[in-house]
This record gives sequence, C-alpha cells and structure tokens, in this order.
Amino acid sequence: MPAGRELKTMTRCECAAAHWLRAGDLAVAISIETGAVTGMRHGEWSLLDRTELGRSFRLLVPLPDRRSNYVEGWQQDDPTSSITDDGHTVICSWDGVVDDHGNRHPINVQTRITAQEDRIVFAVELNNKSDHVIENVYFPELGDIQPPPSGHLDYFAYSYATGRRSSIWPNFKSDAHRWTTLGIGYWSHSHPFSLGGSIPTVPWILLEDGAMGVYVGVDEPSVELVTWLAELTPGYGDSLDAETPSGARAAETAAHTVAVRFAAVHVPYIGPGEHRALTPIAMAAYKGDWHAGVDRYKQRRAAWGLDTALPPSWASEPHSWLQLCLKTGEGHRRRVSFAQLPEIAAECAKHGVAAIQLSGWQEGGMDQSYPSCDPDQELGGSEALRTAIARCQQLGVKIVLFTEFIKADRSTEWFHRELANEAVKDPYGDYYMHPGYRFDTITQLLDINTKRLVPMCFLSERYLKICQEEFAKIVLLNADGILHDQAWSHVPALVCFDGSHNHRRAAPVSANDREIVTRFRKECGVGDNFLFACEAPYDWQLDAYQLGYHRSEHPNHSPVSRYLRPDAILMTAVTGFDDRNMINQCLLYRYVISYEPFNFQGRLSDALNTVAYGARMDQLRTELREWVWDATFIDTVGVDVRRSDGSRHHPYSAFRHRDGQIAVVVSNFSGQQTDKLSVIVDGQPTPLRYRLVDDPRWRRVDSNLAIPPRSAAVLIPITASVALAD
Repeated sequence: MPAGRELKTMTRCECAAAHWLRAGDLAVAISIETGAVTGMRHGEWSLLDRTELGRSFRLLVPLPDRRSNYVEGWQQDDPTSSITDDGHTVICSWDGVVDDHGNRHPINVQTRITAQEDRIVFAVELNNKSDHVIENVYFPELGDIQPPPSGHLDYFAYSYATGRRSSIWPNFKSDAHRWTTLGIGYWSHSHPFSLGGSIPTVPWILLEDGAMGVYVGVDEPSVELVTWLAELTPGYGDSLDAETPSGARAAETAAHTVAVRFAAVHVPYIGPGEHRALTPIAMAAYKGDWHAGVDRYKQRRAAWGLDTALPPSWASEPHSWLQLCLKTGEGHRRRVSFAQLPEIAAECAKHGVAAIQLSGWQEGGMDQSYPSCDPDQELGGSEALRTAIARCQQLGVKIVLFTEFIKADRSTEWFHRELANEAVKDPYGDYYMHPGYRFDTITQLLDINTKRLVPMCFLSERYLKICQEEFAKIVLLNADGILHDQAWSHVPALVCFDGSHNHRRAAPVSANDREIVTRFRKECGVGDNFLFACEAPYDWQLDAYQLGYHRSEHPNHSPVSRYLRPDAILMTAVTGFDDRNMINQCLLYRYVISYEPFNFQGRLSDALNTVAYGARMDQLRTELREWVWDATFIDTVGVDVRRSDGSRHHPYSAFRHRDGQIAVVVSNFSGQQTDKLSVIVDGQPTPLRYRLVDDPRWRRVDSNLAIPPRSAAVLIPITASVALAD
C-alpha cells in the first residue's frame, strides 16, 4: 500500500466558510472546505465554538500489523461539497481516504447533514473498495463540547429502567471503573472516557445541565450497534477531583489542547466490497430537565409504530406478585417442592396476591441447565408441576415461569454436544462467556465452583428452533406466562462472527430480541391470556413483552422506563420485611409489587408487615385507578412540591386524568414527619384533597400538607367525586 501525502492540520482560516443549519433552537455550522462540524449553538449556549477543533468523521480500519489504525476526516483532502437548493442539507464526499500513517485506502465516504423540522440529522454512507474491514465509524464526531452558561454539563441516559447521570463539566466522571469486572479500567485508554451504553438498549443520550440540553439519538429503529462516547483530552487537571481543566487550569496544560470530544460510534464491520448506509443520528435542542429531552425521543418513536404490547386482562389490573425460587444449584435450605405450591398459592389468595413467578423450577434449579425447560425431577418432575399449576389456578393464582433463552449453561453435556455450535462467537472463533451467578455457599460466593453461562445467537435459525422446542414444554405445563430473565442483555456479546449461523460477519446479536416472542406466540399456539414478561426490557422490547420486571431499590431512582412508557405494566422487587418505602415507590411510579422476602426464597407470611401495607396501597390505587393507574404518568412535569424553606420535596409524581386534571402522589421516605408542603400544578395553586395509604379519611390540602414518616398520599382535585371525611 503506497504512502500518501503529509497529513494536514486544521487552522481557523480553513474553517471560515461555514454553512449554518438550524432546527428549532439548535444551530450547527458545517465547514464547506473540510466537511467538519465547526460550530454548534443552543441559544446562549455555545456547545462548540473553537473552529480549529471541528471534526467530520473518524474510521477505524485495522491493518494486519496495526489494529489501531485510524482515518481522521479532518486530515483528508478537501471533500466535494454541495448544499441543496433549500439550504437544509450539506453533503460532503471523499473519494478515497488516508490513514494517520499516510497510507491511502480506496474507501469512499459521504456525509449528509440535514435540518429536519425540530432536529438535525447526521447520516453517513461508506463504499469500501479496500481489502480491509471498516470496524468503527465515528459520526457525528464533535471535537469540542463546552458546558452551558451554568458551567455544568452531564450526560444522562438510562439502563435497567432507571436514569443514569454522569458529570462531564466541571468534573469528568469516567465510567471505566464501572466495567473493571469486564476488563476495562483507566488503563484501557490514553485519556478519561465514558461509554454511555449502546443501541438498542440505549437508543439516545442527553447532554444537559438540568435546565437545558441537547438530545442525541437514533433517527430510525435500527439495531445496528452504535455506542455513545465522551472523551476528555488530554486528561484530568487534578485527578483526585476528576477535574475537567478550564480557564487558568487549562492554560497550565499549555502543551496540550483541552477538549471534551463526543461521538456516536458505529460498529458496522463493513467488509471489502460492501457499500452501506449507517444508522442516522439526530440531534435536537430542548429547554427543561431530562423529561424534555426524553420527550424528543418519544416524539420520534411515535413515527416508528413501536406501540406498547397489550397484556392479558388479568395483568392489566392493579395487582401484585410473589417471586419464589424453588431451588438453587447449591440447593438452598428453603427448597420448595412442586407439591407445596398450592399451599403457597392459598396464602397468596388470602392476601390478594394475583400471581407467583417461579424461578429455580428447571432441572438443577436456578440458573442451571439453560435453555432447558424440563422441570426438576428432584422437585417432582413435569406431571407434578403441571398438577400444581392447575391447583394454583383453581385458587385464582396465576403461575408465571422464569426462563432463560439468551444464555446456555456451559457445564452441560448438551452444551458441548450441540449448543456450542449456536453460541455467539468472537472474531477468533471462540464463544463469549458470562461469569454466571453465585448462590448460597461461601464456596460459590468466592466463585470457586460457579457455572459459567454462554450467550447464544438468536440469529441462528437452528437455535431459535431449539428455543421453540423448549418453550413448547412450558405450554404443555399450562402455565400462565413466562418471565424471560435478562432479555435485554447478551453481555458480554454484542455481535456474532459465526458464519455458520447464516448471518453476516459481526451481525448485532440483539436483532431478534423481539422476534423470539413472535415465534413463541405464533409457532407454539399460546392464547391471548398467556403473558410474555421479561427482566428490564429496553424500550423497543415493550412492543413485544407485555410486562417488565426490574429492581429499583434506591431513594433517588429516576423512573425513566415508566416515563418512556406510561401505559406499560412494570414491576419492581420489594424485598424488605417492613418495606413501606418500596411500596410507596410502587404507588409513585405505577409499579406492580413483586414480594420477595428472603431475596425471593421466602413466603408472604415471612413479611406480613410489608404485605399488609402493600395490600392497603393496592386497595387505594384500585379505588382511585382512574387517577393513579389508568391515568397517564407524567412524573414531575408541570407539578412542583415545595417545603416551607422553598426547597423541592422528593419524591413525588403526577398523573394526568383522561379529563386533563392532575393527581399527585407525595411520599415521605424519611423517618420524621414532613410538614408544610405546598403543591403547585401547572404554575398555580390548585384546590386538592388527599388521603394516606394507611388512613382512609380524606382531607383538604391547605398550606400545611403533612406526610407521616415512611408514608404516601394521593392528592386529587377537590371537585373529584370522592366523599370528603370530616
């Protein structure tokens, strides 16, 4: 491969000829000479104003002797550029590129940046005429992100049903430490970085300070792998404080240019001879907190037809569950046989609990023998489980079976004989491996005898057929549904390289995450009353799975999944023995209760205080379902609850009734009474009345709303047709 020219450097004058695109409050400048994004503004916030740090694209094109081989867009010859007649689109094309070692490659790149109504869309297309693979494509790539006038900038995303916020300015909180168990740490990169998740589990990210922000997200529902990357160069000023150098502190790094870079990094593995258009990325400005940013995504999603899956009628009502593990691989002391299930169901019926999620029912117990759906023989076998399920149903209690199809148990003979062929493979032909889960004994808690799990390839038709055959065994048991464990995660696998699965090299393993539900429903003949649930579904999965389960035991839990899907059935774990605040959280965020005493190895009778308070809460939201169950969850949008000192109270939430009126739920997580709360709805004091979970009397809301310790109240308009107690 011949060496190319000396690589160019960028100066301010080269970037002077820029074309500005505007969509809503966002303005973006593109250099006609270089194709780089050289400016970005959101009102008085100049996100990017140092034109010499403008960037266009970046490619990773590994060579046989150098994997870390990059092509920097700003170092290329000037592109062929054009602007559409309406001025809304800038198109830049490069006919061949040069890597950062001066080697020329016959790779054609075309970028298209378009202002579309309320957003600016970044699209890139590549024609790989080289002999090498294009593994990564950074586009859009922003070479310099500055904070808003507040001086603070965070990135906000979500995972496992909750919001996740990480600081960029004035401190850059690298998330490398979160991944150390996966071999990523500060040593992994030459400067601090943060990975904000990847598509499809995280299809958007927000850059914001709580009062204004920029939304960045996919502009179509593609499952192609894209991750969000922020980098601080050259690194921290003061590493003890994770300081992002600025002002005089930045001047002290005179030998280096301080910048925060941000990019959507596509991982397409474009092979020789391939021509591919990548997932377009949209950016849009907004004013307000994260809710306003998420609204941008929801508006775009509305055009994609990803509706919320309708659950069976029994699961759409206010109700609660018990999760019960019958057996672990280590054989925990509280083992329950299939014959004992009707006794436990009778207890559930007594306390008004509608369903039991059974885990540890498969051969070997919890997290064993996957993806097998053969009932454990030691617990009684298939016929005993079928009989027990029927008796539970006669008592009015549904049985939902915990399942796992994404991963296989590596310790089984079945895996080595057959399943290994259908596992997700890495570039070296080996299968990826999940560390597995540990239970009960110190031996296993120390990871001495843990059984490893292997991510399986849903793109393999042979494996999908195996899953259908196993699922058919559940159908024969006449269960009321399944809860698919970790259906959102193929960790650590993201793409599969096994060509024998009849998919392209490096195909995204999440591509059939929803298809598997379609296959089960279509091929196995289950009716509309069969529930498909899963753990922590990402947003797009909720058009297939009808219930999502998660754990949200944190006082500052941000209910992002609930805000994304106000009408979805979401359930959270309640594990404590007097767990009033988790019950209050369920009321706040419209979560179904999953009682799990002894970390899902106990019975309802083990946590009677929790169950009694939960029953009162469920009774309350059944009586007021039009206000706090059937109404639309809006979280804190348009509602303000303040303490007497003017500070904002936490937590509270709001629901919009079908007639437009607002109900408010206010909780007190503390151990002391909260007094003198004021409630403002849509900027105005509103006449309200309220009642507590554990006190049926209705009271008027005055200037001294008081919430007892570890309690919650529902507030509705004074005009609502509810009798007011003296």
